[in-house]
Amino acid sequence: MNAVERLRETGRLLRTLETRVIVVEGERDEAALRGIGINAPVIQATGSVERLVARVLRASRGRDKSVALLFDWDAEGRRKVRFFEARFRAEGESRVLDRVTPLRFKALLGVLFVEEASSKFSRITEEGMKWERRALIQSST
Repeated sequence: MNAVERLRETGRLLRTLETRVIVVEGERDEAALRGIGINAPVIQATGSVERLVARVLRASRGRDKSVALLFDWDAEGRRKVRFFEARFRAEGESRVLDRVTPLRFKALLGVLFVEEASSKFSRITEEGMKWERRALIQSST
């Protein structure tokens, strides 16, 4: 995938995220998502699990939205994803979970930690714009 295609795919990913309720680990993760223009509901995974699950389900029902568990891709983040998936299953709500979008997020942005999203997105945007400028110059000669 060249830089322009990656930029376009990243744009599609961001539009998809706008239709989700996003659960992140903490403040820096939320700030990184806001830094790349995400205005969707973002809920930090803090406080009691019962209240968190209730908040997420309330937000997803009110907007008829799926939920993306956007945790880091280290051992701790993977453990949290499994834990929250089990909680949603226990509530009979596993259908609301979007398991694909977080994987696309990791693959397209090339991040291990959600808080890296802003800097990675800037790099993708910059490379995509350079690629497009080169293509325009070449097509005009």
